[in-house]
Parts: sequence; structure tokens; C-alpha cells
Amino acid sequence: MLQVTPGQAVRALQADLGLTTIDLQVVLETTPRHIERWANDQAYPQTKARQRLAELMEFHRHLSDMFSTWEGARDWLNSPSRYLGGFTPLEALRAGRVDRARQALLALSAGVYL
Repeated sequence: MLQVTPGQAVRALQADLGLTTIDLQVVLETTPRHIERWANDQAYPQTKARQRLAELMEFHRHLSDMFSTWEGARDWLNSPSRYLGGFTPLEALRAGRVDRARQALLALSAGVYL
């Protein structure tokens, strides 16, 4: 369930994670126009996109809990991960694989692959 408005979610993901509209388009499987409308609170995502946005915001929340600053979180997002076969968590996100980025974060929180 989405705890904030879609506009707040889009703005937080762009500011905190450094995701672009194109990145969000891939992850949320929608169009840049839809994302723009959500960011401006002119529309609300439909079922699948809303679920994916909620999933991405849960990842965002977990990152916030794990790191004391967004700078630290972005450093982790941009660092190659052995857990991801040398890809960065951000590359996993940009490929639409929130599940893989989330698994890497869970591994980090469990002390695996530090």
C-alpha cells in the first residue's frame, strides 16, 4: 500500500535515489507522461503501476532505515555488488529488477556479502 501520494513518491525516488523519469518508466512499466502527471498530482497510477510504486517506496523506506544519510545510500546503490554479479543495485533498479535490488539490500542488512 502506498503511504504517500504518487507525486510525493515520484519526487522522493528522484531526489533520494537519483532515479530519472526514464528509470521510473522502466521500473513502473508506464510512460513518461504518466509519471509526469503523477509527479504533478494530476493523476493516480492504476493497479499494476501503483503496486510497483508501492514496492519501490518500500525499498526506499528500507534504504532509509539502513543508511544514516541519502548520500550513503546512493553510494551503496552505485557500488558493484558481488551479490548482483558485479552489477550495482541502481543498475538492477534501472533494469526493472526491484526484487534483485531488494534482495541485495536484505543481504547487506543480514551481513552477507559485505
